[in-house]
Amino acid sequence: MDELEAILGIFLTFIMAYVIIILVISLACIILRIIARWKIFVKAGEEGWKAIVPIYSSITLYKLIGLSPWLLFIYLAGLIPFIPTWTVTLGMSIPVSIKLAKAFHKDEGYTVGLIFLPVIFEMMLAFGKAEYGFNNEVKAEVISEEVIKEDT
Repeated sequence: MDELEAILGIFLTFIMAYVIIILVISLACIILRIIARWKIFVKAGEEGWKAIVPIYSSITLYKLIGLSPWLLFIYLAGLIPFIPTWTVTLGMSIPVSIKLAKAFHKDEGYTVGLIFLPVIFEMMLAFGKAEYGFNNEVKAEVISEEVIKEDT
């Protein structure tokens, strides 16, 4: 009986260590993603604190990349018993990654990175030399309108 208890104790110790390691890694990823989103929002002209609020962060991101915030309701499809939640999450991460990459003038390879390694590639967007493109396009239109007004 003592041998069985020892084996069970070792097994439970390994399970607890595994759970703790997974929790620490998950917490680190969440913190890094919040930091990256904060910097991305600041680059796009939004206030950084919006990255801290969970659902509001997604709404702000969707607005920045040109998607409707109403698309967040698609995540509710994961509550339907015969639709796996991971399919809904993956299905939404693809268009968000495509639009985010385009908003910062990145190519398809970067989009693939955003889909499969979002924490790393969002950090690269946040702290790299990438510039938010939608603001630049709007600024270019305003400048061209001012030039036209000055010429007439």
